[in-house]
Amino acid sequence: NITTGSGGTITVATSTGGNATGGSITQTAGTSLDSGTGSVVLNTPTGGASAIGSAGFNILTTTGDVTANAGSGGVFVTASNGANFTATATGAGDIQLTSTTGTLNIAGATSTGTGNITLNAVAGTITQGAALSGNVLTTNSVGGTTLNSANALSGFSATDTGGGDVSLTNAG
Repeated sequence: NITTGSGGTITVATSTGGNATGGSITQTAGTSLDSGTGSVVLNTPTGGASAIGSAGFNILTTTGDVTANAGSGGVFVTASNGANFTATATGAGDIQLTSTTGTLNIAGATSTGTGNITLNAVAGTITQGAALSGNVLTTNSVGGTTLNSANALSGFSATDTGGGDVSLTNAG
């Protein structure tokens, strides 16, 4: 585990100093990046196949804000307490963002070239303050999904198990 005082920032980067060949960011099972109400910033080179987490092995966090930028390997992050997410994957990199409690909020532009985006709010809602851009968006929520920014998506699938409304504005 890596922990800061609540409100602190944890930064993990393999793209420092202009490094275009840094590797992916992975995490040992059962560990977490915990900044309380602070931020977790994850960066890999965006020009290659680097990834942040992987399908089935998300990077686990407890934080207020997550910013993640990766290559075509994609972005796979789970926040245990709801979070504000901003994520970018290049090329066909998929983005999978999960909140196990609370609201999953897209706070900053979140995009992938031709990859898919999956948003999972296990025990909460999904909201946004910035646009989503990518191939197919899939959402799973309890209590509703409201995505009314100028999104640019080629497809959309939504499930809400709590009886909440689901709405999407798609400019793409």
